[in-house]
Amino acid sequence: MKKTYELSPASQNQWDELTKDLASLESHNVKVTLEVSKRRTLTQNSAIHKYCELLAAALSDSGYDMVRTLRILRKTPDIELQWTMESVKEYLWRPVQVATTEKQSSSKLDRAEVSRVYEELNKYTANKLGVSLPFPSNRP
Repeated sequence: MKKTYELSPASQNQWDELTKDLASLESHNVKVTLEVSKRRTLTQNSAIHKYCELLAAALSDSGYDMVRTLRILRKTPDIELQWTMESVKEYLWRPVQVATTEKQSSSKLDRAEVSRVYEELNKYTANKLGVSLPFPSNRP
């Protein structure tokens, strides 16, 4: 049996499940691997939002409306929608985030994962669209 638990001080249900599972294994040997990661910082969260805002403007300024950009990834109706911070985060950042980390929420990312998601997304927009931006160091 192999099971993964993502535990935080506030995840009481996960702690309860872990305790129950451990109690049921009283006659078995158990190997525990502990992996501790620091969550992304508030500064990184602000930088994610700033990056999405800047990328939205850069894509729109480069003539890449949402549908044209997403058409590169998959077929979409032929309408024009301008990018917003929210649409960049939902349609560009989040799919890359899920693909690289298997985490749905940016609040679950650790510091290194934020960098990994940015690097993958920036590489994609640079190679496919010619739009590349540095990751913001802080939010003005």
